[in-house]
Amino acid sequence: MNTGAGTRRETLRLLGISGVAALAGCTGFLGDESGDATDETEDEDENDSNDSGDLSIDGDWPTFQYNDRNHGSREPGAVPEAPVTEQWRVNIEDSVGEGLVAADGLVFAPAGDENDSLHAISLADGTVEWTVDVGGPSWGTIPAVVDDTVFVGDANGNVHAIDSADGSKYWSYEKDSSYIRSGLSVADGRVYVGTGDDYLMALDAESGSELWRFEAAGPFESHPAYWDGVVYAESHDNHIYAVDAMTGDGVWKYPAGRTISSSPTVRDGRLYINDSGGGIQAIDAVEGTELWTAPFGHLGEAPPVVDGVVYAPENGLSAIDAESGEVLQRYDVNYPGTSGMIYRDNAIIYKNVQAPAVELLDLDTGEIRWSYETGYDIWTNMALVDGTLVYGDEFGNVVGLA
Repeated sequence: MNTGAGTRRETLRLLGISGVAALAGCTGFLGDESGDATDETEDEDENDSNDSGDLSIDGDWPTFQYNDRNHGSREPGAVPEAPVTEQWRVNIEDSVGEGLVAADGLVFAPAGDENDSLHAISLADGTVEWTVDVGGPSWGTIPAVVDDTVFVGDANGNVHAIDSADGSKYWSYEKDSSYIRSGLSVADGRVYVGTGDDYLMALDAESGSELWRFEAAGPFESHPAYWDGVVYAESHDNHIYAVDAMTGDGVWKYPAGRTISSSPTVRDGRLYINDSGGGIQAIDAVEGTELWTAPFGHLGEAPPVVDGVVYAPENGLSAIDAESGEVLQRYDVNYPGTSGMIYRDNAIIYKNVQAPAVELLDLDTGEIRWSYETGYDIWTNMALVDGTLVYGDEFGNVVGLA
């Protein structure tokens, strides 16, 4: 049962262990700090609808962590129930790239190393519907699906727009240098992607033409987040950047102090990041100022944020108050993976990286409802559509569980 924000936080406080949040102001501005960000912190979306109106997310998992703010959650929706079984398995004859997405009854899986291909796989039975050569391996990029178009990058620095129905190409953007290891975020008719030679770029989704480039002092290799006319992305120069989505002008930059090891999550006017030192930081998404920092043992990709609670792995799993940084509860689970956790129906689906396995943790009881041993390490994020959980493993298998 999905409880309200206040009720959920209060329940966790009564059950959990309190932590200490450090508060400090920390702002770095790049150029003109004016942008499309507003001074209002909105309670964005009780149903996870998309701000831009572009992303067709009903019933699908069309981008990294579900939507363009990297929430990692979708309500309402079904989860696989015990006993969980393998419904289908297909081998793409290559390693699977970092990310899988699903839309319109298809799973889109980029190849990781050898065959330079994007595969469209039936969500119902695992049949490969089409395969297209994108001209380079896509081991570091995660596609996005918008309005029957799949957008995907490759390691040669190119971006492609592909018809999701038959695999035909609409356009290819050829960059003049470097590689792409960033996920793609699509909003307001634009494709936002980071590059290995220190640029965050915007392309026109209809034509593939370059609209602007924003330069940092290090590569952009995470998945950008979009909210309220601003693109948020981490760079390996140890900063988070907020960039005006229309003009490419810098709004603010935030010095994280350490290498940032995650894509940002944006919710309720706050930005959440993980750093390589095992800390999670909350930043005001409008001002670019630090709200709190909580130290942990290890963290990873964009953490799910639901009903005012941040869920993060740290030698177990912690529920953290999104407003204060207080640890509300710690769950005793083994080796939760540091990327791709999914929240749904008051439960967390995560990778047990030691087993290896996929497990579902009931957040009300603290019990593991089921554990499915995968046999191989999971190399991708996971996608959850209509009760079917999809992942890719180290040996090129794409698997559907239900």
